[in-house]
Amino acid sequence: MSTWTKANIDGFVLGSHASATGIFHDHMGPLLGCFASNLGNHFALVAELLGFIIVMKHSLIHGWTNLWIEGDSTSALLVFKNFDLVHWCFRNIWPNCLTVKYIF
Repeated sequence: MSTWTKANIDGFVLGSHASATGIFHDHMGPLLGCFASNLGNHFALVAELLGFIIVMKHSLIHGWTNLWIEGDSTSALLVFKNFDLVHWCFRNIWPNCLTVKYIF
């Protein structure tokens, strides 16, 4: 049986300053880690997408290949279903994110 790592993420903007936060749990519930990242000046969708990218990179580093992601951005989730919606500045790193098996 493969185990899943759950990641809860949020990207947000206050004024013009964007941030992303996330928390990781294993399939039994214990905390595995968390992050908070200052992202600079971005729009809310970019903050949400960067939050997803940070989660996926962190998962790859730790060998968590089955990832259950929860976030509140429908727009960011749509990007995962349609590569044409990926912002141009993420096009070079996006394929790396897709090496993780994920569900939303």
